Amino acid sequence: MTAVSPSCNAVTRAACARRALCGLLAITVAWTPWALVWGDDLFGSSATDGQSLGVALGSDPTRLAPFDHPEDYRTLFPGADAGDLADWTALSDDPAALPAAGVEAQQALVNTPFEAASKTEQAYQTLVAPVDRARPDLASDPLWGTTDATLLSLDTFASTYGDCTWEVSFLNQPRTVHVPVYEACLIADKAQPKLSCAASRTLVAQVFWDPVWGTDPETGEAIIVGHTRRVVKTQDDWTWSPVCPSGLERVKDGFCRSTITCTSHAGADCVAVPGGELCGGELVAPPYHGVTGDEPWEVFSGIGAACLAVHVALDCTSFNEGPMDGWTAPDGVTHAPDNPGDQDNCATLDANPQCRRVSRQCAEAATGATGVCYVDQLVYDCGRDETIAHTTRVSDLNCGGEIRCLGDDCVTFAPEQSDDFGTAVAALHAAEILALDGDCSTGTCEVFKGTDLECKRAVGGIVNCCERPEGISLGHYLRLMFAIAKLDSVILSLHSAGAVTPGFGAWETLRSPLVDTWAAVKDGFTSAVNNLTGHTAAATTEAAKEGVISAFKQQLMRQTAQWTAQVFGPQAANALFVNAAGGGAAVGADGTLIAANIQLGGMIGTVMLSVMWAYLIYTIVMILIQLIWECTEDEFTLGVQRELKACHRVGSYCKKNLFGACIESRDSYCCFNTPLSRLLNEQIRGQIGPGYGRAQAPNCAGLGITALARVNWSAIDLGEWLQMLTAADIILTPSDRMTFEALTEGQDNRTQARLEDLSDVQTVGGANQEAEAQGWAETLPILPRPADAGLER
Repeated sequence: MTAVSPSCNAVTRAACARRALCGLLAITVAWTPWALVWGDDLFGSSATDGQSLGVALGSDPTRLAPFDHPEDYRTLFPGADAGDLADWTALSDDPAALPAAGVEAQQALVNTPFEAASKTEQAYQTLVAPVDRARPDLASDPLWGTTDATLLSLDTFASTYGDCTWEVSFLNQPRTVHVPVYEACLIADKAQPKLSCAASRTLVAQVFWDPVWGTDPETGEAIIVGHTRRVVKTQDDWTWSPVCPSGLERVKDGFCRSTITCTSHAGADCVAVPGGELCGGELVAPPYHGVTGDEPWEVFSGIGAACLAVHVALDCTSFNEGPMDGWTAPDGVTHAPDNPGDQDNCATLDANPQCRRVSRQCAEAATGATGVCYVDQLVYDCGRDETIAHTTRVSDLNCGGEIRCLGDDCVTFAPEQSDDFGTAVAALHAAEILALDGDCSTGTCEVFKGTDLECKRAVGGIVNCCERPEGISLGHYLRLMFAIAKLDSVILSLHSAGAVTPGFGAWETLRSPLVDTWAAVKDGFTSAVNNLTGHTAAATTEAAKEGVISAFKQQLMRQTAQWTAQVFGPQAANALFVNAAGGGAAVGADGTLIAANIQLGGMIGTVMLSVMWAYLIYTIVMILIQLIWECTEDEFTLGVQRELKACHRVGSYCKKNLFGACIESRDSYCCFNTPLSRLLNEQIRGQIGPGYGRAQAPNCAGLGITALARVNWSAIDLGEWLQMLTAADIILTPSDRMTFEALTEGQDNRTQARLEDLSDVQTVGGANQEAEAQGWAETLPILPRPADAGLER
């Protein structure tokens, strides 16, 4: 019973009653979970204690001994053999006596006093005693009535208390992504010594011939029997002319052009002095005696042991001047230009306000023996900041009722924000492409495998074969890549979608044993064939099913091959598709299909490698012939792949030739099958290694599958990849494009028609909701109601 405050008058009595009802409901709601928790804990504790006791008793043989099976059943059932069989036989022959005996036995069970009754009679009296015991009638209990009223007024309470629903919205919050474009240049350090100086020998020496005395055997007189050579050298040293600076140690640096010549007594091994001559080791060795040049531009001429004067001509400023190595361009013309070496290759990048310098270091193979760096490599980032759509899904809990709190318990759910929509879609695209960029041909599977390529440039000259050609479309390449990826995925799903019948999915698999649930699972499960053809083929034969698959595969491949030929040319199409009969060309020179049946084929390697080569063939055939390209075809290919953002720059190194130490350089790259492979390769190697090696020996190997387990994928940034997809119009991210027509590829298409056909199909979730509603509809009518006055609870 609920007490009403004495201050409640007739006007406010309804409001007071409502407050009292709310208070009672709050107490009930607050107590219920604690009672349940307390009951669950008590029951769990009791069950655990009982189980422990049972285990203890079951393992004690002394306690189990009384329960061993006796050999005689009379031990367990004493008195079982009492009585006379003749008494039972007499009852069986007398139909009236048997019921009478039963009534007598029942009366004995009920009427015998409990103290004088047998165990059987006591047990019976114990069981029937509660039957006649009065039970309370809870129909008029206030708490029970309030509960019933609450259950019957849920709609009213929902309008008063928080009726909470989740509302999902998409927020379009554009964000900025930096797309780097790295350019490099080389600076030759021409501030090096250039000198001409001489060194001369000062030699003051005399040879003496001291007599050797002996005795004449005939006369016995002392006579000179020989002479002993004696050298007296008071001075033998070399003096450099005053103009010779300390830069003479550069002679053996490997970069300076030097000519070392003996200008006096060249090639001689002995020099005349008073009394004779001095030879070889008797003389102080002249500078650079016995030294030969390690490079063609280091000349040491006539430096013998008896050289009296040496002239040194040293030029460390022309190490990058001279003819370059020759090469043949795609048009058959051979080029071997001379590099003057006086150009500032970085001037253009320095003047470009969009370019900023990110690093400067000595180029590989550009350091002399003395540690001096002759050529620096500078790297600039000439990229740009791009604004891309950033659509975020936001879920808000909307509670429309007047009361959102019961005491201190309030509805204060924090809004849930998922990862942005664009990043999620970019990750899905990434997974689709990377599945086609694995190489298991060596017995172990690798991903992101690259190829090392290089291009040349004149150090301080105008020749630059590291420029990227114009006319390359990243969007066209990405569309080709996704078209082939989609075709490969569909063909694979046609063979592996069904777990029971190859080529057919869950529609046919589930239909036969679960005919009654067909409507419920139709939208929850789909198969590749059903999605593509728009109907089920469950009634057809197995042969007809295989025919549908084969015919549809051919239709897909022929359409894709025809599109590839029209957009990228027949050569590119033949790099991806071949004649299924003999492996020849699938597309003719005029761009039409010439094979009755075609199949994916062509290049050996991963699917994405084939796509890259197909696009390279397209650029060579359709673009290269329109350019005045004076470098090699391999350098053109590298330029195309760089323009497709598929290459990582490793570094630059000096390429020596017969005419100089660094007349030309090489820029080294690791190029991958897709720009996504390059992007992930850079970030994964940055986390777990290995590095890319040296510019002269780049490491472009793939990454093992086991290495991917050590990657912190949450740190991988797909912003650049998302920008590529957005620029190519491959990804839908703006919220205003999240429409039915945009997501189903426009109007009048089969996808939209099939979705409309399925609009009346009951989903699995819908079937579950319908079953729940049906259960309540059947249960609520039979629940006790307060109006049932005679109903016992």
